[in-house]
Amino acid sequence: MELVVPATFEPDMLPQLQGKSVRYVYGCLPDEPGMRPMTWVPQIDGAALAEHAAQVSSLGIDFLYVFNASCLGAREFSGEGQRWLAYKIGQWQDWGIKAVTVANPYFVHMIKERAPEMRVHVSMVANIDTVNKAQWWERLG
Repeated sequence: MELVVPATFEPDMLPQLQGKSVRYVYGCLPDEPGMRPMTWVPQIDGAALAEHAAQVSSLGIDFLYVFNASCLGAREFSGEGQRWLAYKIGQWQDWGIKAVTVANPYFVHMIKERAPEMRVHVSMVANIDTVNKAQWWERLG
């Protein structure tokens, strides 16, 4: 069994993970769409997230960035929206993010095109409730 552990961004948390079967530590910036209430998401910035991701990586664990937006109101299909998403993907790469969880099929396409080394996981927000749906997402990459 491998664990996926939420990032608390507290300094004493990471040493407790050493030697455990942790596959990922997950988290996001507080202004990203997610499933946790914003009051539960630690108030950090990109620099703090990048530092935490590096600390996680030093333990042999990957940081999983959670980007649970299932829809951006079709903004993702506009030139502005595509530039914004390309910028986000670039940020994740700069921060040392090895994997991302998404709920929008178009995001899979963009990530695989711009960061083919990044692993993509499908969020439960995508409501995969059949084998056919799972296989459809798998074909996306």
